[in-house]
Amino acid sequence: MAFYQGLILLTTLGAALFARRWQFYAVVVFWLGWTVVMVFVPWLLALQLTVVAVSGFLGTKVLDWRESRAVDARPDPDLPQAVGRVFMITTKNRSLGALDFQRVLRNHGITVARTARLFSDYGEKALPRAIDSLADDLRRNDVLCIIRGGGDTSKPEFATFHARSSCEALRALRTEKGVLVVTGLAHESDTFPIDECADFAAYTPTHAAFKVAHWKTGRVSV
Repeated sequence: MAFYQGLILLTTLGAALFARRWQFYAVVVFWLGWTVVMVFVPWLLALQLTVVAVSGFLGTKVLDWRESRAVDARPDPDLPQAVGRVFMITTKNRSLGALDFQRVLRNHGITVARTARLFSDYGEKALPRAIDSLADDLRRNDVLCIIRGGGDTSKPEFATFHARSSCEALRALRTEKGVLVVTGLAHESDTFPIDECADFAAYTPTHAAFKVAHWKTGRVSV
């Protein structure tokens, strides 16, 4: 079994170093499933699950390190002296993208003031409606983060990120209310029209969190 334990560690850390975050999670889930199905001896099962858990933890740290290094790869907007509260718009509070985003902020002592949901039933109007639901709470220099994990970007739930009404709503937030807008959508290779309307377009939700943490604390911790 030592061979498999070494293979688990090698493939998991390799995915963390060279693959995308969702691919890394897929590797961890595969090894969890393989272990549960293939290992029958109780003490060996416990040992193997511990190896998977440790490999997953180390891999997450490697991924965070990779994305924290990207913080300065894109230029910052002109920032106020004090950046305000952080708000989030996302599909589901428990999605991997939203969880990673909140985990990084929490590690820097930052909490999300309020979250609004994107409902796919609203189609192209999903983002403007979510923004409207937060409008009364948003103040000048607050940060609004639009967070969405990856997936098939041709699906209807991504339509709102392409809509003109979404772009207009974000421009109004920035120009009329002085809110800073950050997007962290899907994967590194995915781009959307609303990215052009943001103060900062991050590569991923985790990258967005590191950027906001850097703005608010002046540091980045992995």
